[in-house]
Amino acid sequence: MGFFARLFGLSDEASEIAEIAEEIGRYADRFDNAKDPENAAFARDYEARIRRAQSLKQAKILRREFLAIIDKQDYSLHREQEQDLLREQHYENDNRSDNS
Repeated sequence: MGFFARLFGLSDEASEIAEIAEEIGRYADRFDNAKDPENAAFARDYEARIRRAQSLKQAKILRREFLAIIDKQDYSLHREQEQDLLREQHYENDNRSDNS
């Protein structure tokens, strides 16, 4: 039994669910620090859903779902930034050829 489980009288499963919820809560804090209230609220919603989970399996599924969505957003943002960079490079190349 973990430290918090002993301290608060929680079962191992309840303790692990609480730890998963706290992990997602830290994502919310990071989003808050990054001035991203939309994703912070999204993370807090998942944190609350995990805290209400009826089983450790359900909590792990919710964590996996949350992380997949966040990862997809990061990938989409990276792709957008990459496309913006390519457009800038293309624009610069067009300007060089026009000035030659």
